[in-house]
Order: sequence, then C-alpha cells, then structure tokens
Amino acid sequence: MFARRLLQIAAVALALAVPSLASSQTTAPQPSSPIQTFSDQELMTFARATLDVEQIAMKYEEKMQAVEDAGQKEEFADQATGEMTEAVQQRGLSVEKYNEMAETVTRNPELARRVLDYRKEAK
Repeated sequence: MFARRLLQIAAVALALAVPSLASSQTTAPQPSSPIQTFSDQELMTFARATLDVEQIAMKYEEKMQAVEDAGQKEEFADQATGEMTEAVQQRGLSVEKYNEMAETVTRNPELARRVLDYRKEAK
C-alpha cells in the first residue's frame, strides 16, 4: 500500500507541469478549504525532491515496461519506492511531508507555479 502511495505521488511530480498550470491561468482558484502555505525554502526543497522522484520514476518505468513478469515488476516497484523514499529524505523531507506538499500543490495553482519556477531553477 505504501509503495503504491509513493508511486502515485511520483506521478504527481510528473504531472506538475505546464498543462495544469495553463488551465489555472484562466480560472481563479476556488477557496474550498483553508489554504496551506509553505515557506520559500520548503517549496524549493520540495521542487528539488520532485525532480529526484521524477528521475527515479522514469528510470523504473522503463525497467517495468521492459519486463512481462508481474513479480519482476513488483520488485522494480519496491526498488523504486525505496529509492524515492531515500531521495525525499536526503532532501530533508519526510515522506509524509512530501505527500502533504504534493497534494496541496496540485490543488493550489499559485503554489504549483512557484514550485514549477523552483524546478526550472534547479535543473
């Protein structure tokens, strides 16, 4: 379950790009719940972590597509989860904090824009 959750969040990192931001430019954010804020340092750290997670996800996506065996795919998924967890923690975030930030950023166009800017700076 945990492995699947982290891989879902990796997908969020991959989705954190221009198409979602383009639609947010024409639509004002809907205040449905209190807005979670993060410091610039937290957002910069998160942005760098998403780049790390994205790179790992892409590496393992290729490996999983290259094999037919479900057991081998599960092994790759477990390896990817371990590497992603380590990458996130090396950036100074817990997996829980990373997940919280990922969910918040996907719902908040302004935070998404800021993270995208930090991702561009970090590349």
